[in-house]
Amino acid sequence: MHRKLFQHQREGVAFLYRLHQDGRPGGILADDMGLGKTIQVIAFLSGMFHAQLIRHVLLIMPTTLVSSWLVEFSRWTPSLRVKEFHGPSKMERTRNLERVQRKDGVVITSYQMLINNWKQLASSHEQDFIWDYIILDEAHKIKCPSNKTTKTLVF
Repeated sequence: MHRKLFQHQREGVAFLYRLHQDGRPGGILADDMGLGKTIQVIAFLSGMFHAQLIRHVLLIMPTTLVSSWLVEFSRWTPSLRVKEFHGPSKMERTRNLERVQRKDGVVITSYQMLINNWKQLASSHEQDFIWDYIILDEAHKIKCPSNKTTKTLVF
């Protein structure tokens, strides 16, 4: 996959990996729109899963982006377990979440689902569940410390 990326995308993946190596708890990938931030994140996660450096990732985004991320994951990393925690079926959401928590993979959800289901996303079998990474697309949604989304993310 790495060879299919443009140079600036490879640099973005390297930046994310350096953050991981340095033990930094977070970072911002702030390329301009249309330069492939989604692909950079997918490439980074693919490498991290392949190297067995991570097991569980929660990816949060606006509802309008959920299907696009699912398509991109299936296109670039079809063998990676990616499950959707979204939609009307609570049973299906729960089943998808439990599959990733039991084994490994990525859970994709929306900000609204996070607000409504944060306790479920933060626990497994009535114990705290620790995600290796929580990644936000459109992270400006948490810029105001007093809004509900920001407060929920500090679970």
